[in-house]
Amino acid sequence: MGTIPAPVGGISEHVWRLGERLCELDCEIWDLQPDKVPKRATCCSVVEAPKYRISQCLWLIKQLVTSRATSIHFHFSQPNSIPILAIILIVFGYKKQFFLTLHHGRLSCPKLVSPLFSRAISVFDRIVSLSTNQTVFYTEQLHIDKAKIIEGSSYIPLPS
Repeated sequence: MGTIPAPVGGISEHVWRLGERLCELDCEIWDLQPDKVPKRATCCSVVEAPKYRISQCLWLIKQLVTSRATSIHFHFSQPNSIPILAIILIVFGYKKQFFLTLHHGRLSCPKLVSPLFSRAISVFDRIVSLSTNQTVFYTEQLHIDKAKIIEGSSYIPLPS
């Protein structure tokens, strides 16, 4: 992650530019898969989670209870952790808005667990879809209301 240098950039660059775009919101971006590239300062906080899953769960609970942001944007690559994340958000995340970006080109889950993923993803107020394939996954496989989906791109141009 983050191996393509500026100005084009990889995922780290995307997260930084997203933070720049969200300046007017009372928002934090929680990067659940931080990399070794240091984040630049941005007016929207980019908060990195610890590396290990058990400590991430405890960290999430602490952040949800102590964060003053009214909106939290979760940004990570794989959908595997969404059911656990959803439970934590339901229990500890009242009175906050949640946004989700899965930075992965092709998303899928076995049909057997689609209802579980659908319920878990429904916890998020808005979902950023980075491609047509992602939108199809959210709407057709998980039956997420299209009104919840923000269609975007993995490339965010440099700020002017």
